[in-house]
Amino acid sequence: MKTLLAHWLCLVALFTGSLQAETARYFRTNAGSGAVIPGLQGLQLVIHTITQTDRELSLRVGVFNTTDNPISASETLSAKDITLVSYANGKRVEIASTTRTLTDLCPGGSLGAKGMNSGLLIFPWSGMAEASTLTLRLAPFAPLSFSLDKDTSFIPLEYASTEKRSPLNYDAASSTEHLAIITMRLNSLVVKNEGLEVVFAFQNSSRFPITWKGKITGAQSRLITSQCDVLEPKAVSDSFAERIAPPGKVWTAGEDNYGWVRFPLPDPKAAEELMFCFPGYPPQYFTYNRERHAWQHKLKTQGPEVLPAPVQAVLDEERNYAALKSFWTDASNELALGRFQSFLKRFKGDAERDQRISIDHWSRLPVTSVKLSIPEVQCVKPDAKGRVKDVRVQLHYTLATLPRNNVFLSDMECDMRRDSEGGWTVEDIRYPHLQPFWLLGYTGVSHSEHFTIFYREGPDARKEVELAVQQLEKSHARLLKTGLPLQPHHAAFLVASKADFEKLTERNPDHFSGVASAVYQYRDGRVSVINKAMYINDYRFFTPQRSSDRRDRQVVIQHEMTHLTLADLTRPWTPPWLTEGVAMHYAGQCDSFSREALRRALIPEVSLPGLSRLSRLGADTENATKIMVEYQLAGETVQWLIKKYGEAAVLKLYMTYGAEIPSEIATIQGKGEASRAARLRYTRKVFARFFGDLSLEQLDAIVRSVVNG
Repeated sequence: MKTLLAHWLCLVALFTGSLQAETARYFRTNAGSGAVIPGLQGLQLVIHTITQTDRELSLRVGVFNTTDNPISASETLSAKDITLVSYANGKRVEIASTTRTLTDLCPGGSLGAKGMNSGLLIFPWSGMAEASTLTLRLAPFAPLSFSLDKDTSFIPLEYASTEKRSPLNYDAASSTEHLAIITMRLNSLVVKNEGLEVVFAFQNSSRFPITWKGKITGAQSRLITSQCDVLEPKAVSDSFAERIAPPGKVWTAGEDNYGWVRFPLPDPKAAEELMFCFPGYPPQYFTYNRERHAWQHKLKTQGPEVLPAPVQAVLDEERNYAALKSFWTDASNELALGRFQSFLKRFKGDAERDQRISIDHWSRLPVTSVKLSIPEVQCVKPDAKGRVKDVRVQLHYTLATLPRNNVFLSDMECDMRRDSEGGWTVEDIRYPHLQPFWLLGYTGVSHSEHFTIFYREGPDARKEVELAVQQLEKSHARLLKTGLPLQPHHAAFLVASKADFEKLTERNPDHFSGVASAVYQYRDGRVSVINKAMYINDYRFFTPQRSSDRRDRQVVIQHEMTHLTLADLTRPWTPPWLTEGVAMHYAGQCDSFSREALRRALIPEVSLPGLSRLSRLGADTENATKIMVEYQLAGETVQWLIKKYGEAAVLKLYMTYGAEIPSEIATIQGKGEASRAARLRYTRKVFARFFGDLSLEQLDAIVRSVVNG
C-alpha cells in the first residue's frame, strides 16, 4: 500500500511539476562577426538576445547588410551549418540546433542597404552545466563568442503590464520641400491584441488652404525595433489609405487630418527602443519607460538640425510672413487706440504723407473700427537688401450709421524694408482696388432717414445732394411696398467725376449710370457680404455735355436699390441675367420702347446660356450696344417668368441660388473657361429644379419670340 501511495505521489509531483512555468533568463549581446566567404563581404552576423531555460537556449540572430548597397546571396543554411560550442568543466560540447527560422541569408535573394534579416536559432539545453563562454558557428560567418552572465542579463518588456495608450504629443517638421508646410503630429502609441498602433495626424501648418495631391500613404510607413526588425503595417485608417491630406476636399489652414497605422506587435525583447519612419519626415524614436509602463518620444542626440535649402526657404518665408503680420496687427492696434503719432512712425516718405492725410480725413467722417490686416494667401520674400515689394494689406472699416455687419474693405499694396534691427518700415503705398473714398476727396456728408450720402464738396454739390435725398427716399418707399427685405440704412455715393467713378467701382463710367457694390467672401464654409453701397454716376447726369435726362437718375437709383436690398441673397454664382432682370423689373425698365430697342439690336451671340457663363453682365465686352442688349434680354426674361409663374416663384428661384453653396465653388470663383463652364452648370442645375420642363435654351427661344413680336 505504501509502495502504491509513494508511486502515486511521485506521479503527481511529476505531473504538477510539468505544469509549473519554466524559469527563463534573458541576455543581451552586441557580438557580431563578418562573412568569410568571397562575394558576401558586407554581411554581418549579429546576436540580438539570448533566452535560457532549463530545456533550451534560444538565440535571436540577424544577418545585417552593413553597406549602402543591396547585397545578393542565394545561400541557405542547413543543420550542419549551425552549431553551438560550449566549454563546461574543461570539456568541449558541441550542440546542434533543433529549430531554425533563419534559413536564407537574404530572403528573396537580396538584402537591401542597411537591411536586417532576423530569425531564431534554438538549441537543446537540458542537463547542460553552466558555461562561461559559448561560441556560435554559423557558416559562412566567422565564429561568434558570447557569455551568459549577470552583466548581460535583462528583463523583457511585458505587454500585459504595459499601458494601453502611451501619449507622445510631439510635432515633427518635414525634411522635404513638398511637405515643408505639412507637420506630422504624433499623438500616441496604442497597444492592442491585433498589434501596436501609431496614432498621429498631418496638419496643414501654412496660412492658406491647399489642395494636396501627393501619393504618400500610411502603408509606406515602417516601425523598426531595437533589433532592426522592419515591421510593415497590418492595417491603415481610411484617412491615410490613399494620401495624408483630408480626402476629397480643400485642406484648410491649420486643419488636422487624423489617422493611425497598425503594426504587428514587436518582439518583447526588441520593443524598448522603437523607430517610426514615414516618407519625407525624420525618423521618430520611442523609448519604453519601465516606471510608467509606457513609451515616450525621444529626441535623438545629434548636432543642430540642418534642413535642405528648399525646406529652409519655405520656413523662412513663413517666418517673414509672421513678422509682417505682427507689424500690421500692432499698427492696427495703434489706430484703434488713437496713437496716431506712434502709428505714423512706421511709415516713411510718400507712405507717411499718405497715411497722415488718410487719418486726417477719416477721423472727421462717420468712419469707425478702422483695422489693417495682411491677407494670408501671398508670398513674402525679401530681396538681398531686405526689401519686399507688393505686400498686400487690407483696410477694413465701418460707417457709424450703417449696420455693424456692413463692413467695407480697401486693398493696399505696400513696399516695405527691414531695418538693421530686424523691424519693418513702409516706404510706398498703392491702392490697386477699391481706393478709400476719403482719399479721393469724398468728405462731404449728408444724412437722411434711410441714407448716409457721401460726396465731393463743391459749388453745386448741396443742390445735387438735396435732389438725391428725395430720389433715394422715394426709391426706398417704393421698395418697401414690395415686401423685399430692406435694411434700415444704406450708404450712397454721388460721384461727379468720371475718374472717381472708375476708381470707386472699377466700372466704365461711359457704360454704367450706377453700381450697387458688394463683395462676397467665402471662408470656413460660409459666405459673407461686404462693401455694400450705392454709387451714382452723376457724371452722366450733371455734366453739361451729357444729354441724359436728369429724371433717369430716379430709375437708376431704383435699380441699384434693388441690388442693395437683395445683396445678402445674391452670390457670385447667381446667374447675372437673373440679378439684373429682377432689378430691371422693380425699376420698371422694361416697356414697349425698351423692347423695340432690343428687337433692333438683338444678336445671336447674346443668349441666356451665354449670359449664365458671365460673372456679371458686360464682363465680356466694352461695346455699349451689346451691354444694352444683355441687360434688356435679362429684363425681358424675368418679365416673362413673372408673367408665367408669378413674382413669388421668381424670388424663390433667386433665393435658392443664395441659400446653397455649389460643390464647384473654388472653380466658380476663379477665372477662365473652367469657371464660366461651372457657372453655367450650376445655373442649369438649380433652374431645372424649379422648371424641369423648361431648359435655358427653350426659355431663350421663347423670350426672343416675344421680343420679335
